[in-house]
Amino acid sequence: PKTQQFTDVDMLLSLKSDYLHFSGTFKQKSKKANKYRFIVNFENYRNSDTMRTKFFLAGNVQLGQWITKELVADFELQNGDTVFQLWGEKYKDVQRLYGDINIKDLKWRREERYSLDTISANFNWEKHQRGWALNVNNIEWSRLGSVWPASGIYLKYLENPEKKTRSLLGSIKFMRLGDLGQLLISLLPNDDEIRKNIERYSLQGDISNLVFSIKKSEDTKTDFYYKFDFDRFTIQNWIKNMSVEGLTGSVAAN
Repeated sequence: PKTQQFTDVDMLLSLKSDYLHFSGTFKQKSKKANKYRFIVNFENYRNSDTMRTKFFLAGNVQLGQWITKELVADFELQNGDTVFQLWGEKYKDVQRLYGDINIKDLKWRREERYSLDTISANFNWEKHQRGWALNVNNIEWSRLGSVWPASGIYLKYLENPEKKTRSLLGSIKFMRLGDLGQLLISLLPNDDEIRKNIERYSLQGDISNLVFSIKKSEDTKTDFYYKFDFDRFTIQNWIKNMSVEGLTGSVAAN
């Protein structure tokens, strides 16, 4: 594994009654210095049962210096200028994570080369009594001059011990099938069945206003529902090698 070296380390530790504060800044020693800033505050730090923690981490990072072939086999991240901020809250377990991220000039190579001009988003994950919820807003995606409309993703997972059910519901505001297909092709091995189908059918078009729910009970019964709008939908080599181009409409099923 590649050894990381850090320079310009500046840290502050302060104590006051049951409150502990730890903060600092540092840089990663590399061709392009990655800069980080962090803050951690502990309340009731003397008692692990009642201790509450709030933390913050921000960075200006070149991803290619972190994600290497040694870390992810057969994967070379060549570039990715990243600015991020992450806040978190912990009480026994992590209760909340939220922040924002912006990545520019993202390039990698596995069996195929892939690049993104820009991808950015705000995110908020929260733990609930019987599950969790994830909200990703203001997703911006730009690739090879093609810019997505602002998108968002919402997921909510719930467990009901009394009824012995688990459910996942969510929504996706917008996604472009051609871009997602090229993304998966760049990540999957040549002999992967999903990749073969993506290459065969060559799906194109825009999906918007996707809403879905999946509910599974202990008796293995699964209920599902989904609906979405589609525009300029195209599929190649479909039934009996038939192709469909330019469809617009809506789908709903359960």
